[in-house]
Amino acid sequence: LARFNRQVLVFAEGKSRAEWSPLNRNYPGFPEGLPGAELVQRFREQAEEFHAHIIPQRVEQLDKTGEFFRLRAGDLVVEARRV
Repeated sequence: LARFNRQVLVFAEGKSRAEWSPLNRNYPGFPEGLPGAELVQRFREQAEEFHAHIIPQRVEQLDKTGEFFRLRAGDLVVEARRV
């Protein structure tokens, strides 16, 4: 979505299960595989390259009221039309 100039927030607490894998072989373009931690880092770099905002928080609450979703992550409260 960020590639198409949409404002994107990614909430990433920093505990990705993908990092647990010593070698991932299920991603196109990496026939030799790559370590999970490297895969997660590449995801992050690509998202940031397109100006997605990475927020190191866990989403604790998500509600929908009318057209908007409201989420809470720590002290941060965000309203959005889509999640």
